[in-house]
Amino acid sequence: MATALAFVAVHCLFFLTWTIQRRTPMAVKNWFDLRNDYSLPSWFGFLCLSAAGIACLRWGQRSGRRGILTTGVLFLFLTVDDLLMLHERIGGLFAESLSRTGTYAWVLVLVIPLCLSGLVAAWSCWSALAGDRPARRMLFGGFACLGTSMVIEAFEQKVTHSGLRWRELDLVLYTQVVEETLEMVGPLLVAWAAAEAWRRTPQRPRRAPRTMAAAAAVLVAAPQEQEQEVGCGV
Repeated sequence: MATALAFVAVHCLFFLTWTIQRRTPMAVKNWFDLRNDYSLPSWFGFLCLSAAGIACLRWGQRSGRRGILTTGVLFLFLTVDDLLMLHERIGGLFAESLSRTGTYAWVLVLVIPLCLSGLVAAWSCWSALAGDRPARRMLFGGFACLGTSMVIEAFEQKVTHSGLRWRELDLVLYTQVVEETLEMVGPLLVAWAAAEAWRRTPQRPRRAPRTMAAAAAVLVAAPQEQEQEVGCGV
């Protein structure tokens, strides 16, 4: 969490303060730009999503709940999606037809499946945390952060063209900081909740693997037991 907040602080210094912004080379600022798809904060965001996915997978394996396993797969898919920018590519197929809506095309195309999958994932994890209020609060906060970030991004184009400014800077520069911060903090909270749940979930007993010798002994003993039972009956 501290790393995420440190990246946010550095971004604000480089892009929301006039003095430091003018004196810092653009090449340096790009490395810490939250909006850059392959900056240091972006790579940290990939790790946050991966951590949430791995934590949910481990929790799902230990608890035996398929919904939690599916949640882990969902977060890993979102990691790949961000790395390869799949949602932007899908939205690009509809960009021309949806250009007048004032919202990114990918948001309009994918909002329903993303919301439904997010709600199902959140409910699967929430229902498995009955009686664990701290973990539930973290889980709720994580999914709330992710949902809020999507809402902010859905209105980003309208905010960009609104002409609203604060401290002589466009308002969208501030909303982008909030959005990118939530996208890092959200998965971290989910990962924390899943890791705590995994730690507190008892390990399911596993059946000991039966060796070939043990299996042969069982097969040999079975007819002898049947003969003894017949002899006793006579």
